Amino acid sequence: MAQEELWDILEILAARCREQEAGIRERLRLSPAEYHGLRRLPPDEMVTCRELARRMGLSLSRGSRVIDRLFQRGYVRRSECNADRRCKFLSLTRQGKKVRERIDAMRAECEDRLLKDYSRARLTGLKKELMDLTTAFSVK
Repeated sequence: MAQEELWDILEILAARCREQEAGIRERLRLSPAEYHGLRRLPPDEMVTCRELARRMGLSLSRGSRVIDRLFQRGYVRRSECNADRRCKFLSLTRQGKKVRERIDAMRAECEDRLLKDYSRARLTGLKKELMDLTTAFSVK
């Protein structure tokens, strides 16, 4: 298989994943940034605003705007850091956890539909190959 063919397949796969993600966001009435913020905030952990922005690949100022929207929608709570009052810790609220659980469930349903005909061995092989590709892409 030529590299261009593999690249084309990867582009098609990425586009289909984005389509599925857009469907999930639409059903939950989330913006792309809100969706990614909820996906990057661990359900049972507290992280700083700076750390969440880093996980989202955003500057602190752009991340703060996303955090503000998540806060206004009641999905996250902010807590003071005793050591540094400028620093805020973030955690999911009960409502935020419910939305995150719905996102995870919808993603799992999509994955189940996609992989329903895969044996355990074939799926293990596929995951290994995809991880190898991911690693190869990260090498500069």
